[in-house]
Amino acid sequence: MVFAYAYDMTTNASLINNGIAAILAKNNVHVSVSIDGLPSGNDAIRKTKNKTDSSFIEIEKGINCLIDNGVNVDFSSVLSSKNYNQYDESFIDYAKSKGVTSIVVILSFMDDSLKPQAVATPEEISEKLFRLYVYGKNHGILVNGYWYNPIARLLSTEVNDKHNTYLEFHDTCTATGFQLNVEPSGDIFACRATSLRLGEINDFDSVFSRPEYSWTVMRTYNNVKACAGCEIEGFCQGVCIGHVEQKYNNDIYNIDPDYCNVYRSITSKILFHALAKQRER
Repeated sequence: MVFAYAYDMTTNASLINNGIAAILAKNNVHVSVSIDGLPSGNDAIRKTKNKTDSSFIEIEKGINCLIDNGVNVDFSSVLSSKNYNQYDESFIDYAKSKGVTSIVVILSFMDDSLKPQAVATPEEISEKLFRLYVYGKNHGILVNGYWYNPIARLLSTEVNDKHNTYLEFHDTCTATGFQLNVEPSGDIFACRATSLRLGEINDFDSVFSRPEYSWTVMRTYNNVKACAGCEIEGFCQGVCIGHVEQKYNNDIYNIDPDYCNVYRSITSKILFHALAKQRER
């Protein structure tokens, strides 16, 4: 029997050199580079150790090194209150110039002062994401993120990732049954953003029979009460469980309306945009 292995990694690329890039290329590792926009936006979030140099410059050196060595590269960005006004279509142009075909845009969670809702309304955020999505689509780049998952799941549960095609049944947070996080200590959590310990690596099999694991993954199947009657109920069940755990004193069966309003709005915008395009054909 022949097994096919696929590897992915996420990095800010600041420590990438030709030797590392060559190894990644040799092993067909797909690299997602964390970069939060062009210099003004990225450097507002990603500080160097001395907090004066441009982290964008170091990241770009790594990106160029990866590309020059034939590594498949995508971008991953965090949209927060600090870079909200600087993050726009010009970053998509930059991605295209590098041959990048996918940009994941994550709305900042956990810290209320950093989430984009601190400087914009949910409708304004939805409109920005929609503009980025359409602009990217028109330029051959998929702009997506957790906010995109409801519309993707509405259309199909079949997912084509970089390596395989598979059925996806988890909700908008991958920590509810789609991933596990193993810390250097051996402790296992649903995600690095959560605090509920599920077990430890030396007794891995027992994790799946523990009540802590059931409590976490059943959020996908026992619909969050606040989701009842939502326009996208069943395709989205709230946001990052680490965020709601922190916001609601460890209660992951809850929502944050600030994000729900964004998800509902962007789903509607993309759906009606797709329908309008279909009618034009």
